Amino acid sequence: MSRRNIFKILFPFLVLALLMGCATQKASPVEAPPPPPVEEMKKAPEVEQKILEKGRATLNVEFDFNKSVVKPKYYKDIQSVAEVMKKYPDLKIVIEGHTDNVGGKKYNLNLSQKRAEAIKKVMVTKFNIKPSRLTAKGFGSSKPIEHNSTEEGRQKNRRVEVAIDNPI
Repeated sequence: MSRRNIFKILFPFLVLALLMGCATQKASPVEAPPPPPVEEMKKAPEVEQKILEKGRATLNVEFDFNKSVVKPKYYKDIQSVAEVMKKYPDLKIVIEGHTDNVGGKKYNLNLSQKRAEAIKKVMVTKFNIKPSRLTAKGFGSSKPIEHNSTEEGRQKNRRVEVAIDNPI
């Protein structure tokens, strides 16, 4: 066999060895660095997503009949709105208070205003949101989301919603 034939046979192997960096050095096992961990895309918190996409969100804050006291068990939901406001410092919101239909219109309007102001107070005192970024407005029983014919429906109507006061 001639040198030329040997070269033709060995040439592809030499090229492969050069490409792999093994021609002049002894091959040593090289460990490739591990791939970066796959980071799960985190969903925007539900309240933030609703506020940004729909311009409003209903807080999971319900009131006892004829009351405007915010129970501590609802602070977490209020905090989620406060966190959105901290993330978007130019955001202003309207806190909308609602009642069921038990009682007179004027009375319910006043009660719903007190409920909205109670949420505002929690946002200011507990979560350090500037009062100038919050507007409390009572709607009374004018915007029910459930039938007022059952206790469950009336409970759902005693609620507070937040709405964007200015586009961000």
